[in-house]
Amino acid sequence: MSELSIEQRIAQSTQDAPPPEAEAVVEKAQEAVAQEEDASSGESSTETVAVTGDGGEGSTDVSADTDDVDTVEVSSLSELMEHFEVAPEDVYNLTVPIADGSSSVNVSLSEMKDSFVSRQEAKRLQEEATTLRDSLKEQQTQANAQVQEYLAQSGALVEHLEKQMLAAYEGVDLNELKQNDPGQWAAMTTEIRQAQDTINQVKAKVREDIADFKARQTAEQQEALKAHLAVEQEALVKAWPEMGDPKKAESERKALVGELKARGYTEQEIGKAYDHRTLLMARDAMRWRESQAKANLAKKKVLKIGTKTLKPGAKQGKADQLQDRTQGLRKNLKKSGRVEDAAALISALEQG
Repeated sequence: MSELSIEQRIAQSTQDAPPPEAEAVVEKAQEAVAQEEDASSGESSTETVAVTGDGGEGSTDVSADTDDVDTVEVSSLSELMEHFEVAPEDVYNLTVPIADGSSSVNVSLSEMKDSFVSRQEAKRLQEEATTLRDSLKEQQTQANAQVQEYLAQSGALVEHLEKQMLAAYEGVDLNELKQNDPGQWAAMTTEIRQAQDTINQVKAKVREDIADFKARQTAEQQEALKAHLAVEQEALVKAWPEMGDPKKAESERKALVGELKARGYTEQEIGKAYDHRTLLMARDAMRWRESQAKANLAKKKVLKIGTKTLKPGAKQGKADQLQDRTQGLRKNLKKSGRVEDAAALISALEQG
């Protein structure tokens, strides 16, 4: 039997009928391709979320190139959470990197929100404390003015009364009257004594009224001061949480008193220092001095690594730097003995 040519083999293969199993496979493949084409040719709909900032200026669209797009404008985080059906606690647990000096700290949205609320509350308390402080000063000024006015009016009244009651006896020579008319002298002396007693009683009543007036004003000022101190304490605790903790407040207070005394304040002056702004400045000064003391102590420490002794802030010389760079290369060469390691060491020494 002669060997068939390529053309003959192709002709023979086209004449042979494929088996039923092959036909079924072909049909399934054709159906799958047809379904895929229908799906790709059909129109698709995509929803776009437009995120707008304050005032609606600018937007960020997240979409695909499609024929039918539904746009949902979102202007707040709550709307965004509601749209994607995300729980608030899950969103608030997300963190944002915040620069902290030379490093970065991850702060959660919840912490940022609480920090903002805390700052707003502290600002409100500070404004309230300032208002109360100004009001207290004004009340004290008014009270002092009222006391002075009352004293002046009372003094003038007593002086007028005294002149009026003794006016009838002015110009009378009691010694001469006693010699010439003892009876008239006795009667006039009694009248003068009674008038003087009346004047003394009026003076005593005026002094009593002034004392009561001052006592009422002092009580009112104490109540105003008590309310003011409560606001000052609340503002202080808001900015200095340790002062609101009974376990920490005492030690913090002692340290603060020590700082104020070191600055020359007397016990009496410290007792009157209730303005939370002054106390916070004293606290910051105290912490700064503590940090400086720690920094100075760190400078005096010596760091020892192996046989080397390093002082903080000390700069290595070129020989030390070269030794540090080549130490590992020397170990590699000693361990392997390879030409490559020797070349690397020589190159480092030449560059050094």
